Amino acid sequence: RPRKCRMVVCGNFQHKDPNESLYTSQVDIASVLMALRLGTLFDWEVVALDIQAAFLYAALPPEMVVTVRAPKIMTTMGVCNPGEIWRLQRALYGLRVSPELWGLERDAKLRKITWELDGLTYRLVQSRVDGNVWYIRMVAPRNKSSASASAFGLPQACPSGYNLYGVIVVYVDDLLLLCRKGGLRAALVKCINDIWTTGGEQVLTVTQPLVFLWS
Repeated sequence: RPRKCRMVVCGNFQHKDPNESLYTSQVDIASVLMALRLGTLFDWEVVALDIQAAFLYAALPPEMVVTVRAPKIMTTMGVCNPGEIWRLQRALYGLRVSPELWGLERDAKLRKITWELDGLTYRLVQSRVDGNVWYIRMVAPRNKSSASASAFGLPQACPSGYNLYGVIVVYVDDLLLLCRKGGLRAALVKCINDIWTTGGEQVLTVTQPLVFLWS
């Protein structure tokens, strides 16, 4: 049976530029409360997804050359030769630039997500107020009849032209998804799992709480 191990890099010796941006932004707690309020009004289900080993999905820019010395234990175990040097290709945990690179990678992928359900196309639109909030919107104009509103879980009293079918709140590599249970949620979760490996869905219920935005 193959054995696995996880390695991180010590980024203390990496060249520091005082003007460079090194972090990925964090969602404002007010945005989380807003999303939960919408979920309550529209009777949306609340689901948490955790992207596993998220930083490793982000590639280092071609102009960024980062070399690290192989861990001594790898030499002792015969995995690599003494004095072996590795050039990193991905944003390994421990690099100072990894959070920012992951944030850029994550947003670029979310921005491209589209999916179809019952002949209609949906996409994610990033909020201009808080970039860690994404709205689920229909690409084509929505049928404004009350029957259509009911079918998608929106109140019949929604104003004309309303185009919001769910919200995703992002916290680094954790996603909080709020939308109607059923095909729409399942299709979106599949799109996410096609891009990244997640730790499975955690559904918020009366008897099953979940933790989000924990530090």
